[in-house]
Amino acid sequence: MTGKQAIIRLKVKINQLDTSSNRTVRPELALLFINDAYKKLAKAKYVRATSREDFSGFQLNQVTTDELNHLTTSYEAAPNHEGDEYNIPTSDIEDYWIHLRSEIQVKVGNKTAWIKNPNYRTLDTLGPATGDPFNESDPSEPIIFFEDNKIKVLANNFEIPSHRIIYYRKPNEITLDDEIEVPFMNEIIDMAAFAMLENWGDPRSQSKISVDKVMENE
Repeated sequence: MTGKQAIIRLKVKINQLDTSSNRTVRPELALLFINDAYKKLAKAKYVRATSREDFSGFQLNQVTTDELNHLTTSYEAAPNHEGDEYNIPTSDIEDYWIHLRSEIQVKVGNKTAWIKNPNYRTLDTLGPATGDPFNESDPSEPIIFFEDNKIKVLANNFEIPSHRIIYYRKPNEITLDDEIEVPFMNEIIDMAAFAMLENWGDPRSQSKISVDKVMENE
């Protein structure tokens, strides 16, 4: 389905909901509502799958949902090295939205290995990183945490040559001619139609979107 086809389906949906008149739907306005619905629904589906509304940190339990698989991508780079920390700013990651998991290349002496199950920590469980023998990062399970919009790894006595991050990218803008690869397009069109009718002041659009289905979390 292209953006043009989505707009046609949106017009049909609006006419089904509002049979009193054949409203004119400008393409640019339709795309605005479609894209807004896409972003809200993607966010709602993530919250429903994870019971989390904090998008700043890690998805510690690595729960994903098939409906968001099209947003999954990865980024790999040599991290910045500052003292005992290695970090990658999220601003360096293209269209970064939600961290899913990290794979960390560890180097001890001349040996390197990829660690796929690092020790995910949050700031409230991290404690003082310096001089705490119970909080030292181990090369077999390096401590990784999120702070100041950076994904950081503690490395006291080893190096981190590379860091691979698997994440959800931000939803792409839906345009007129691009193919849309979104598995919940019908829900997007429904939500956009209700939103447009509400914007036009149609009282029949009020409260027609089930909280269970949409779960807006603004």
